[in-house]
Amino acid sequence: MPDSTHYIVFTDLDATLLDHETYSHAPAQPSIDFLISEDIPLIFVTSKTRPEVEILQKKLGLCAPFIIENGGAIFIPRCCSRLFKADHNAEYEIITLGEQYDACTSLLDSLKSQFGLRGFSHMHHAEVAERTGLHSDGAAMAKERFCTEPFIMEDDSRLPELEAVVAAEGFTVTKGGRFYHLIGKNQSKGVAVKALMERAENETGITFRSIALGDSENDFSMLQSVDIPVLIPKHDGQYAGINLPGMIKAPFPGPKGWNSVLQEILGVA
Repeated sequence: MPDSTHYIVFTDLDATLLDHETYSHAPAQPSIDFLISEDIPLIFVTSKTRPEVEILQKKLGLCAPFIIENGGAIFIPRCCSRLFKADHNAEYEIITLGEQYDACTSLLDSLKSQFGLRGFSHMHHAEVAERTGLHSDGAAMAKERFCTEPFIMEDDSRLPELEAVVAAEGFTVTKGGRFYHLIGKNQSKGVAVKALMERAENETGITFRSIALGDSENDFSMLQSVDIPVLIPKHDGQYAGINLPGMIKAPFPGPKGWNSVLQEILGVA
């Protein structure tokens, strides 16, 4: 890896850094260790919630900004003062880009019967655990939403009709690995990535070479916003219908593919 290159890595979590079934990151550990040793920021960009991300960051020994709920908010911890100038007294500086959670659930409630929708707010912890494969504590954290609502719908063919209705209310729908997500129309993973990149470059004067890794349609805007987009195959080996100039397709699903591509890009022995 050239000494003059300053990398920054953005990554989706489910079925990308984390295995689709087990949620293990173990196959990616060599590249994670390298990023930490080289002080390369590893920034989670996920549909997960703040408490879910905090647990994973602690487990991996990371201190970096993170982007939750499909670009709904950016959290910059105090420990990130070197690159992101997070010189504040609070635990986090929070940059909110999405709509308030109550607005999301109110809209979904109003459309629940018409479109056969079922959101996290309609599910008990046990059902969230069953649908996600998370344990009960993980399911409880997944329900601690900040600004988006995951949901399922009985008839996927009605998605375009649903999208038109929520657009008139200032919202949009994005699709993740397991769920649809109701989000504010002005938020996306890409918008949040661009905002954080601009912040880092303005504060430091460094021009970063950005990498992003994701597997789903809701990762498209993030992949579109970086220098090196990496598409991870889904757990069944199929790739999402995403095509971008210079995009790298990882050879394996999940953390194994994540690790393989990053080692190649960064020249890890």
